[in-house]
Amino acid sequence: MGLFKKEERSRISPTKPVIFVPQNGFTLVTSGEQAENVTPALQSAVSTISNDMNAVRFTGGQSKMLSKTDFTDVYRALLIDGNAYMLIQKGANGVVTGLTAINNSDVTINYEKGKVTYTINNTSGDEPYNSGIYDDSQVLAFVMSRGIYGIERYIGHSPIESLKTVLKQSQLANKQIESVLKESISPKLHLEIMADATDEKKQRLNKRL
Repeated sequence: MGLFKKEERSRISPTKPVIFVPQNGFTLVTSGEQAENVTPALQSAVSTISNDMNAVRFTGGQSKMLSKTDFTDVYRALLIDGNAYMLIQKGANGVVTGLTAINNSDVTINYEKGKVTYTINNTSGDEPYNSGIYDDSQVLAFVMSRGIYGIERYIGHSPIESLKTVLKQSQLANKQIESVLKESISPKLHLEIMADATDEKKQRLNKRL
């Protein structure tokens, strides 16, 4: 039995990169945001789903506050990054009065001894929230396809990542097609014929060309 107890401590930014190959080219991009920007079909899908989900009305406790909150950016962040965060605003009596969406790029997750806190840096200075370290009771964290162990339980993955294998295969297929096309228009066959031809045949071919 050891004399010292191992302390588990880690911190991570939730916006993990994804490998993505757009269908309209061969360029690799490294984040869900880039993938959405260069792929019109994804832009349309993310916009439609986010707007449709934001139109849903809530019932039950706090329904009035929830129904007037704009969740569009939260749904968009979930679809693109697999993570989204909102700060919980409370009145003097402890009742929740509102929710404020946080940019994923401003969030760092701190994990120590099984306890989670969130470091928020208002990097632009223009966001409606203050920089600081927030307890998990002060933050709503939305996570899609999260991990199983340790801090990975608090990190989501974008559904866009599920497309990478298909799109990589599509990229390879397109490269093979491109190679075949280049091969088919090469003058190899003509050169072979010319190499075996007599001087008389070469003259006749040159006249036709």
